[in-house]
Amino acid sequence: MTKHRLFLYAILTLAAALRLFHLDAQSFFPDEAVQCDIARRSVAFILSMQYPGEVLPPLSFLALHFWLELGSSDFWVRLLFALAGWCGVLSIYFLGKELRGAPAGLWAAFLLAISPFHIWYSQDARPYPFLMLFCILQMLFLLKALRQGQIRYWAAYYLAAVCALYSHPFALFGLGAGFLYVMLFERKRNVLQVYFPLLLLVALSYTPHLMVTLNRMLFGAHIGDPKPINPLVWGYNIFTWCFGFTAGSSVAELHRAMNVSGFIRIWYVIIPAALAVGVLGLTAVLRLWQAARRKEVVLLVMWCLAPLGCLFALSLLTPGTYNVRYASEGLLPFVLLLGIGLAELKLKWRTVWVGVVVCYTGFSLYNLYTNPRYWKEDLRGSAKIISAQALPGETIFVSDKPTFMRYFRGSNRVIEMPLLVSIQSGKRTDLTCLNDGKGLWLVYAREWDYDPNYRWVKEAGKHAASVQQYDLANLRVYHFAR
Repeated sequence: MTKHRLFLYAILTLAAALRLFHLDAQSFFPDEAVQCDIARRSVAFILSMQYPGEVLPPLSFLALHFWLELGSSDFWVRLLFALAGWCGVLSIYFLGKELRGAPAGLWAAFLLAISPFHIWYSQDARPYPFLMLFCILQMLFLLKALRQGQIRYWAAYYLAAVCALYSHPFALFGLGAGFLYVMLFERKRNVLQVYFPLLLLVALSYTPHLMVTLNRMLFGAHIGDPKPINPLVWGYNIFTWCFGFTAGSSVAELHRAMNVSGFIRIWYVIIPAALAVGVLGLTAVLRLWQAARRKEVVLLVMWCLAPLGCLFALSLLTPGTYNVRYASEGLLPFVLLLGIGLAELKLKWRTVWVGVVVCYTGFSLYNLYTNPRYWKEDLRGSAKIISAQALPGETIFVSDKPTFMRYFRGSNRVIEMPLLVSIQSGKRTDLTCLNDGKGLWLVYAREWDYDPNYRWVKEAGKHAASVQQYDLANLRVYHFAR
């Protein structure tokens, strides 16, 4: 067994351990509950994608549909996506090897294995691990097809591209980067005779869902929250590629504050990290350029910038389109550039850089596993409290009913609070249960969307004799009793 293979096995073992550890420690996020709710429906319903508020393609829903035949616990549901994330680590090794040799592949796999960003989404029951996996495979098979010309690689490229698009529409960014790469460097007649028909076949294969997506976006669901784009979003995006969502300000704190104060407070973390990443990325670009691998430099830079630039442009037209998770594909060329840079460094400097990476990612992963400040809203904890303490006849208002009902074991009436609650317009009929002498429970998650000024709490307090409050991870529960 070669040394490289031993290192690869060690990296894959580490990747599996980090993705399985505390896999079900956090409550489901609202989007995860939606994912499960759709996946439980019939195959015909999933393919029609008539679920309110959802525009994503059906591949991950179909995979989860059959996966749920074997179990439905939080751990089991997320295990499917953890496996997709683990396969992504293995696949990026082969892509790095294709670009710059086995050492570059190993370092890229190592960086992706310990990436807090990638681990976060590998432990999240949403399609992003599938998106990243198939984007890696799509680029890998494209390069192999261009270099070796074998029909099997062209066929594999077509399958990976279609699976990527049916995982998430923004797989188009990687397809676009690959198209520009072919147009710039591979405009050979024998290549184009195969490549263009395959692209047309990919487009035709995706057309059925594209029509559904356009219809839903124009007449129903929307992508993201309708908020204006902030020019600093690129910096935050790259920050999350380095540290995930578990360093500096939490996602909830950023939503509440809507400013960069949380990052200013940790300048001593950001500046050294930015310098280290910048030096390593520049090293990779220079070494590839000097080794006459300029095509690879252009490909990786285009692939990295495509999600950032396209999403920013879309957000200027449609506020709310930009979201860090929509640009998750850009993490892959980012990691590949860093992996190539590490492989090109001298041993002394490589050791120093790896030590810095391990310290930074270790700090972020420690927060991910142990610090509730960075966790998803604990709707599971709120459901357990209310299940145990709610009295008959008490009404429960929650900001996300599907997730809450996944864990709630009582028989009380549960009502979902709408966005921009009606109390703002003076309507109070939803709180008439207090006039009947019944208690009321309010479960606040993502209050910046549902009730940023806590009008429900203020209104309910006018009718209640006592108030009890429970503070959970990024969530607050109020009990109003007569």
